[in-house]
Amino acid sequence: MRAGAIGDFILTLPALRALRQAFPGCRLALAARADVLPLVEGWLAEPVIAFDSPLLTPLFVPDSDVPAPLAMLLGEIELAVLWLSEHTAQVVAGNLRRFGARRLIAANPLPAARHASDHLLDTLAPLGISIPPLPSPVLSLTPALRARADAFWQTHRLSEQTRVVALHVGSGGERKRWPLDHIIALARKWVSGAGTRALLITGPAERALTGALGDLPPGVVPLRSPDLATLAAIIARCHLYIGSDSGITHLAAALGVPTVALFGPTDPLVWGPRGARVSIVQSPTARMADLTIEAVWSAAQRLLESAPALRREPDDEGQVMA
Repeated sequence: MRAGAIGDFILTLPALRALRQAFPGCRLALAARADVLPLVEGWLAEPVIAFDSPLLTPLFVPDSDVPAPLAMLLGEIELAVLWLSEHTAQVVAGNLRRFGARRLIAANPLPAARHASDHLLDTLAPLGISIPPLPSPVLSLTPALRARADAFWQTHRLSEQTRVVALHVGSGGERKRWPLDHIIALARKWVSGAGTRALLITGPAERALTGALGDLPPGVVPLRSPDLATLAAIIARCHLYIGSDSGITHLAAALGVPTVALFGPTDPLVWGPRGARVSIVQSPTARMADLTIEAVWSAAQRLLESAPALRREPDDEGQVMA
């Protein structure tokens, strides 16, 4: 069970993959945010259950009565890993033990002076398993999800030769968000080159900003509030992603897309996206407005020069690999 936002979940993927590799003969059932579950259903976790599903509600009530469908699921649990706050974990653990969970690990998901992914991997130490080398990228896409990107490419008449750069407008808080005029100026800079298009991504949290986008230059394609699985498939087809500290930036890095992550007040040593092709650019003053367009442009150019070109053949799990 993993509570938390999109970025929190993405940073949990290395630990989930470590569990999957350590127990290949077991099913890995996952309870997390509903919108992230399509990213892992079928290839990493099965079954998947929305964290706020009514089916799970009794687990959060001390000594509650558990309906038969949930009791059957709980009776199959060999090991439960709870990345929950201390009080919630105590209640859930008590109910799981009552219904036969054989072993439990309960750990605070918030890191203490370590990178969040390393912290979550450390919580698995009581299992006595050695953490195997994890693949990079850590997030794979199923053929069904890849088909969503194919449809988007066809709708917007994008070819395999078109260099597509994704720019994400939002972040989890205003202090972490790069100014909108900076993002639009950078998008204009990208599409000034031949054969390049820019996707300007906004989500539900940025509804107030979409009216300020104004008339976008030719070559800039707005992408407004797609569901997370569709967005993942589209980003995976892009040649570069640029965004502030947000769950979507973690998503791009986990997909293996060359990612420029823009940081201001938060600490990238704890919350930075992980990946072989990630460049973190931090404001010199911790204020996002002081992070210049030139600095971001230069970081993107260096990353593209150092990152191998993407080839468009998926691996066995459907991930586009370098």
